[in-house]
Amino acid sequence: MRTLIGLTALAVLCSPLALAGEKVDKSLSVANPGGVRVIVEHMNGEADIRGWDKAEVKVTGELSDRAEEFIFEQRGNEVLIKVEMPRKSYSDWDKDEGDDLEIWLPRQGQLDYESINADVLIEKVSGDVDVTTVNGDIRLLHLPGRLRVDSVNGEVEARGLSGDIRIETVNGDIEESGNTAEEIRYTVVNGDMELETTARRVHVSSVNGDMELNLQQVDSLTIDTVGGDVDATLALSERARVEGSTVSGDIRLTLPKDTQASFSLEGHAGGDLRNNLSADKVKRDKYGPGRRLEFTTGSGAARVEMSTISGRLGLEKQ
Repeated sequence: MRTLIGLTALAVLCSPLALAGEKVDKSLSVANPGGVRVIVEHMNGEADIRGWDKAEVKVTGELSDRAEEFIFEQRGNEVLIKVEMPRKSYSDWDKDEGDDLEIWLPRQGQLDYESINADVLIEKVSGDVDVTTVNGDIRLLHLPGRLRVDSVNGEVEARGLSGDIRIETVNGDIEESGNTAEEIRYTVVNGDMELETTARRVHVSSVNGDMELNLQQVDSLTIDTVGGDVDATLALSERARVEGSTVSGDIRLTLPKDTQASFSLEGHAGGDLRNNLSADKVKRDKYGPGRRLEFTTGSGAARVEMSTISGRLGLEKQ
């Protein structure tokens, strides 16, 4: 009997099960802070995740009222933080505030974050960061490393990014400033994009959303949009390449008045072209409704090529 009681007590101490609504305050030391990979998985609530200068992963906060299991374990260079929820609870999220977690990991570490109905803040993590969310907003602050974001039904707000960046959203806006990355790739569907960056290589695309791009000098810029308008302010490096394509939407480029580049713009199926950068005139196709604008300023080493179907392309002076 004593043996049975002892085994039962040991099982309770070692069990990963957590009481619903339980307070959490746990930490794990890591031998290799720069090589640690922290995996965070939870369904509902909020998570604030920050890098710090300790060889330690720490979790504090409160679990959802419906949490069935809290897992916090280390496997080699990986640390798993996971909140298990009842499989049939998804339809009742509005009745539960969810988890409220604060997580710290070594600043140089890597982070994988997944959630289904949660807001997340990620700050000052210099390793690779991968974020996948459904139904939740994302805030990203001061992340200098590789970043991959996939979001459905949520806003993305970013400040001070400087690594290799790719962000994709569906049914949500992207707002970013203070970006000093070399190259960025952003895609938005059914949402708007507001971007301020010094990136030299910029790739953006949208479906049913507008984009406002405040750029510096670029080496390459690719714009693809369907059913949305794009307003981009930028300068061109000596051999820059700009490509733009729009269907039922407008693209307006605002460039310095002394820009040196060759320009080729085409409008199809009622597409319109406007040129306020030079005195060159738009020409109509002899047969059909097409329009063309081709001219060169200065050395013409840089190249701007854009086309539209049922939209408008415009060139403006800064």
